[in-house]
Amino acid sequence: MDNCILNVTSSDFDRKYDIIEYSSVRWQDLATRSMKQARQYLTLNAAMHYSVLPLYIEETKVKLQRLNKGKLILAFSVGDETELYNALKFIITTEFILEKVECTEITKAIFSAYKSDDEELDDLLVLFNKNAQNLEKQIIKPKLNLSSTLKKKSEHGIVADLLDILLDKAIVQNASDIHLEPKKNGYTIRYRINGVLLEQKKVTIDQISGLQLISRIKILSKLDTTKKFECLEGGFSVDNLAWKFRVRVSIIPTFNGEKAVLRLLDNNFLDNICEANNDNKDKTNIFCALGLSPILSKQLEYHLNATDGVIITTGPTGSGKSTLLYACLEYLNDETRNIITIEDPVERILDGVNQSEIAEKNGLTAEILLAGILRQDPDILLIGEVRTSAIAKTTLTGAITGHLVLTSLHATNCLEVITRLLQFNLEKQFIASALRLLISQRLFPKNCPYCAAKVDVARELRQMLNIGDDIDLMASNGCEHCGKTGISGRVAVYEQLNITNNIRDAICAGHGETNSYIANLKQVALSEGYLPLSFSIRDLLVQGIISPKIACNI
Repeated sequence: MDNCILNVTSSDFDRKYDIIEYSSVRWQDLATRSMKQARQYLTLNAAMHYSVLPLYIEETKVKLQRLNKGKLILAFSVGDETELYNALKFIITTEFILEKVECTEITKAIFSAYKSDDEELDDLLVLFNKNAQNLEKQIIKPKLNLSSTLKKKSEHGIVADLLDILLDKAIVQNASDIHLEPKKNGYTIRYRINGVLLEQKKVTIDQISGLQLISRIKILSKLDTTKKFECLEGGFSVDNLAWKFRVRVSIIPTFNGEKAVLRLLDNNFLDNICEANNDNKDKTNIFCALGLSPILSKQLEYHLNATDGVIITTGPTGSGKSTLLYACLEYLNDETRNIITIEDPVERILDGVNQSEIAEKNGLTAEILLAGILRQDPDILLIGEVRTSAIAKTTLTGAITGHLVLTSLHATNCLEVITRLLQFNLEKQFIASALRLLISQRLFPKNCPYCAAKVDVARELRQMLNIGDDIDLMASNGCEHCGKTGISGRVAVYEQLNITNNIRDAICAGHGETNSYIANLKQVALSEGYLPLSFSIRDLLVQGIISPKIACNI
């Protein structure tokens, strides 16, 4: 008897199975519907091969006037259902029902659902630590070369498998960074998720195992494994069954050993952002998908269509500056433009963009690269970050000589960008003539909608936040849905300062960096439509999206 449910009717004698039609669904939501019990009937490789995801086992369901029990529900989105049925009936040992879903990235849903299980990691850690204990016994023998032994062991599949699983789990949990931190008695693994570092409590690695893992990372990053007391930077690419992404690696020596941080950079980040916001990857939707209001998006698009001037993004580390700059490149990228970048390092690969990477050890500094690029007939330049006065001067020079320049600078807000440029000993007239648009941004943790509740806020705090007593404020204490963190994703907040003629006059007037100079600059900016971040933060508080504690920490 066929494994699928027979659904024979007088009007349809050819169908041998049920097809349940569903509307469009995000891959994240589809993955959460998959139950562990259902996945036991199909391996990950088989599920990926046939692009089907086991969802759950139906306990009871009335069909054709009889009771059916234990039917496996399988989701699929592409392919011919007849061919799919004929292939699956030979490998699935129970009756099943096919559920048609509209999901453009079902492979991500399948991968995420299967990698959410911890059994594979638990089994590997037992084997990994056992292998490390045997290695430790060899190391304590006299006259044994530690480096050669570690290198030999690092080539073992266990080390590679463990790193693969850590990367897979990080990408499934939407982590931005993996921290491998040496302690007195071993290594701890922490993921940065939604801007918060969370320790992976189930992952315990002893000192020798940690050294093996660091050695494996160095090999993939083409770094010298013998260098133990130097700051090292590199990277490698990962192509698993569902994702293609870059890993940026930083390793530093500490008292207890080498510490490594792996930054995960998804090459299809804009596709994911647009999908998460129910937008197609369209150039007119990119900035709205990143969280910019329609008005700010139109302003940014207007300045991106200019042929000269500099656009500067600012904000703390991890605020999304690079993401916004890459989105700008995606918006500008076409066959009529010569786009060249200077990055340290190249974080994401963009087709059609000439991306250069700083290599100071080889004498290829940012200043040398920038001087050479200006002779390459560029239309648009992206300079990853302005760090020195020489880079600042060359950047602004490029902006006033017929090039549109995009870059970033560390400052607390848009107005401070101007004072930071003055600190590079640049002339005020030079700065005013080069600047076109300044953008300051932050990423705030959002309240979990499942555990958010009203909180009492002191009157002094409400006055500081400019919120009346009649407005309820929300905060989350943590629940199962948010992993006890109280956080459900992050929200981007922006402020923009359009450099108008009046603002240019204010930049050139008075003595830079004095309190009166900054106050006058802010007054003119406000009269020209500048809205500080505090306005957007207040809106988020009133809507219950962020907590008062988060707002006060800004």
